[in-house]
Amino acid sequence: MRLVVRSFKLTPFEEETDVLKIRLYAQSDEQWREMEVDVNTRESNGGRLLEKMLEVAGNQLVTWLAREGEAGCYRFVNAEAPGVSITLGEGSVEGVETLLALKPSHLIRVRLVRFEEPEKYHVVYEFKPSRESMVYEGFITVKNPELRYDLILVDTAEDTRIILPHEMVLPQLKLGEKRTRRTKRRRKTKSSKAGKRKKSKSKSGKKRKSRRRRR
Repeated sequence: MRLVVRSFKLTPFEEETDVLKIRLYAQSDEQWREMEVDVNTRESNGGRLLEKMLEVAGNQLVTWLAREGEAGCYRFVNAEAPGVSITLGEGSVEGVETLLALKPSHLIRVRLVRFEEPEKYHVVYEFKPSRESMVYEGFITVKNPELRYDLILVDTAEDTRIILPHEMVLPQLKLGEKRTRRTKRRRKTKSSKAGKRKKSKSKSGKKRKSRRRRR
């Protein structure tokens, strides 16, 4: 089985207008190579192929970290086979407030939208990058506090992402707090069920005693 392995680097930069400021990324150090892997997809039902692709992409990232390991950027590795594609990323960037794209994507434009009616809206402001740029984790800061808008549309080559005003800054610990709350609720539900069963047994025992006394 032949794999196509592609790696690239994302370096952050910022663009600013009179209306907004946005975090963008410049793509560089793009490398391509093909490699053969000993995988029989018919025998493994595709599972072995996925494991091998993850191994190849992971090894590429480890090699990059050992060789460079520089902070302030991202490195992504994509392993692709017929009908299957896997992407892994590593790195850290400061000043991240929200997710502008689920994966690194080429930015076309950013639109600030205001609704006049439920199915009618108009664009109050449109931003286009001055050069070829990518979006991923970053931020959008609307500088004019008097500018009224209901949502932001981030148009990329992949799709369009909708960002609501309250999603402009996402708390980093929010996901962890939700997980602990869910586990606690599950434990309470189990204990409450056991308590209900014990109560029903004690009630039935009282009824039997009362019947014996009547006799």
